[in-house]
Parts: sequence; structure tokens; C-alpha cells
Amino acid sequence: MNRQSMMGAALAVGVAGVASAGGAFTSYSFTGVTNNNAANTAAGEAQFELQVSQTGGSTALFTFYNHGPADSVMSELYWDDDAGVLQAMTDIFDTDPGVDYESLGSSVNPGNLPGWSTISFNADFATEPNNPQPHNGIGVGESLGVAFSLTASYQDVLDAIAAGDLRIGVHAQSFANGGSESFVTGGDTPTGVPTPSAAALGLAMLVGASRRRRRA
Repeated sequence: MNRQSMMGAALAVGVAGVASAGGAFTSYSFTGVTNNNAANTAAGEAQFELQVSQTGGSTALFTFYNHGPADSVMSELYWDDDAGVLQAMTDIFDTDPGVDYESLGSSVNPGNLPGWSTISFNADFATEPNNPQPHNGIGVGESLGVAFSLTASYQDVLDAIAAGDLRIGVHAQSFANGGSESFVTGGDTPTGVPTPSAAALGLAMLVGASRRRRRA
């Protein structure tokens, strides 16, 4: 599936609202890349969500949700930033007890989204759960926030996602049949009202309760 087709397949999952951290967010769904198993691909497309919100003049928060109910874990996360709007990964908010992600700047295995060649995906940033993997990834009912400093405006980030010049990929594992799949974002969608987990992540960022900081 080419980039344009994948962008067109993205579904809106939010409604108008304002995040408690002070800004509206934009919600994105995911499209399957690898399609190793039709049921697993359909499950991921139905229950994985990304919310992007502005947390400051030059920062953005990417919050990943696994809404369930199908067994699955969102494990490695990737950013293909052809637009060059992301400067650095600055914070990881793994506030759910079952979620534990690597320190910033660590190497990720695999180093690129599985199935990357079918969509020309080249990861510029990535993060993964701590061992044992994928146990510490984003399971059903869990979420994870990843903050970035920006080289451009927040609107430029949204525009880049809409144009397909900034794509976010997820490698998901631990489906009920033991399979794994890759997913990628595409297209832009309406802003939405945050879930309780989103509000908690926004509050954590405001009070400086990040679990990790990028090493100098």
C-alpha cells in the first residue's frame, strides 16, 4: 500500500474539545503495514490510537493508547520525520504500572519499523520497552506519552502528519495467536476530548514528573 492510500485509510476517532493541559489535541488511527494476519491487523487498526498535543511553545506530546479488547501489546515506536519538524525526544511518561520504556537515546531493536521497505519508512527516532519485552509495552487499557522538542511550530507538526511527511509507526506483538504486525499513521483528523489517561499525562508534564531525561 502506498503512502497516499495509507493516508486516505486513516479514521477520525475524536470530537472537538480541549485538553486539560491547556491545548486541544489531534487524534490519529493506524493502518496496518505488514498484514501477516488479517484478524490481528483489523484488531490493531480498531484499537490503537495516537493523540498529539501541544505542551509548550516548542514541544509536542505523542500519547499512544491501546484501547483493547483484543490481546496485543504496542512495543517499539518509530518516527519517520521527513519534514524535519522534530528536534529531540525529551521525555517519556510511562505512568501505567505495566508500561516501562527505555531511557531516551537508547538503541532500538529492530532499528526500523518491520515492513518499512513496503512504505519507504525510515526511522529518525525510536523507543522500546525495557526487558522483558514485549511485556513492558503498551498492553490493553494502557498508554504511553513521548515528548519532543520541535524545530518548527506545533502547527507544522500537524501539517507534516497530514501531508505524510511525518509518520509514526508501531510494532505490535502478543496478539492472541502469538503474531506481530506493524502499523503507521496517516492523514489528519479532528481534535478531541482527552481520556483520563491523557489528562494524567498532561498534568505529569506540567509538574515536571517525567520518569527520564535525555542525557546530555
